[in-house]
Amino acid sequence: SQAVLPPQGEVEWHVHETKYEVFLCESGVGIFSVAESSDTGPSSKDGFVSHDTVLGEGVTIAVKPRFFHSIRNTGKQDLVLTYFGIAED
Repeated sequence: SQAVLPPQGEVEWHVHETKYEVFLCESGVGIFSVAESSDTGPSSKDGFVSHDTVLGEGVTIAVKPRFFHSIRNTGKQDLVLTYFGIAED
């Protein structure tokens, strides 16, 4: 599949309980954020820490199941990502 985020567009924090996801940045720039622990998320009362990766052409990100993640386009052009998911048994 392919996702196109316009400038300043974003995919809000979300989680997949049983699916790995792999993302390849085809073009544009942005920030891909992943929670540092599967025990926390944006609504965690214990605080929330994430790891941010700068997206640019050729950057690949893999996200494990149960890890909250979000994507934000920080550039002036569309952010184009090709992605696929792999479900756990």
